[in-house]
Amino acid sequence: MNKYSKIKQYFKFSLPDNKRRSNEESMRAIIDDSSPFVVREAYKTARTNIIFSVSGMSKTGCKLIAITSANPGEGKTTSSLNLAITFAQTGARVLVVDGDLRKPRLHRYLGIKKDIGLSTVLANQVSIEKAIHKDIRPCLDALTAGEIPPNPAELLASDAMKALIAKLSQNYDYIFFDTPPVTVVTDASALSPSVDGIVIVVRQNYTDHESLSMAKNLLDIANAKILGFFVNDAQNKRGGYHYGRYRYKYGYRYAYKYGYKYDYQYGDLANHEDSEESESDK
Repeated sequence: MNKYSKIKQYFKFSLPDNKRRSNEESMRAIIDDSSPFVVREAYKTARTNIIFSVSGMSKTGCKLIAITSANPGEGKTTSSLNLAITFAQTGARVLVVDGDLRKPRLHRYLGIKKDIGLSTVLANQVSIEKAIHKDIRPCLDALTAGEIPPNPAELLASDAMKALIAKLSQNYDYIFFDTPPVTVVTDASALSPSVDGIVIVVRQNYTDHESLSMAKNLLDIANAKILGFFVNDAQNKRGGYHYGRYRYKYGYRYAYKYGYKYDYQYGDLANHEDSEESESDK
């Protein structure tokens, strides 16, 4: 039994549907100069720790970091994009990639279209140069998910993906991959051999110990390097803010809900996508 066969033993094949957040709510979750000082400083603290953790890992000089969570709704897309923004603020060349090819969200947070993106590049339907959204923030580019494919995990583990990462690494100092929850599908585990490390997002009063333990076990099976954990949507007992290794804690509820059931049936995924997504998101 190979490591991915072991991973499949842990899968939860479906999750209850939840109401989608609006584009406006998603976009308000992204940090800028008007964001609370403590939120911005917490991301900077995380940035410093990540820089030291991945120092010397990459042979090309580009650091590759995946962001995942144990379950849907824990804030990984917000964390991925806000981390990428915080790194770009140093003047580093940064790319954020929507690696969630089942339930992409990054385009909603940025107010851009997703029809041309990672999946269409891997399928040789468009060049990477045409797919990347340039300068969405200073020094920050974005690559959306593209059309939802029938085989997301296989695409992320493919030779084409490895070749794409190698090409992108020549142009960026840091690349962040937003990936699906690790206890739900194998995508983050499939991508893990191609990145320098993975950060797990945890939401206080939402993530349970069993799910977090399962997520760590799945990544261990895939021999992934876990850089640390973000704990979000949290305050200390006095209502203040607390900093820790790879943690940001604040009182705003930035986490979102997944709007359909994860499973392996492409038809089911397509049906959910068709019924819930508007033309403006395509």
